[in-house]
Amino acid sequence: MSGPLGQPSLGIQLRRMRRDRGLTLQQLASTVSVSHAHLSRIERDEKRPSPDLLVRIAEALSGDPRPLLAASVGLESSEELVTAVSTGRPSPSDTDGLRAVAAMLHPEL
Repeated sequence: MSGPLGQPSLGIQLRRMRRDRGLTLQQLASTVSVSHAHLSRIERDEKRPSPDLLVRIAEALSGDPRPLLAASVGLESSEELVTAVSTGRPSPSDTDGLRAVAAMLHPEL
């Protein structure tokens, strides 16, 4: 499955990052306090993680949640995410998701 402009979907990106770090599905699920079945559905793009869960997953995998948060709302890069959040510009695919991300990254907005 692909995201915007042929970018890998969020699930594909998560799976790739997890495998690159040598983690099993069970290990990551335990780290972020979800079932491995739920995490598996997210990696298969059958479920979307909540913004809070996405931040926990991203921090467990890379320490920086911005690239995965950007992908989760249909943006190509963390720079686009910062611009979208700071300007209030809706994302191509998920205005509600962008609002949730904005609230997490910039509670004062």
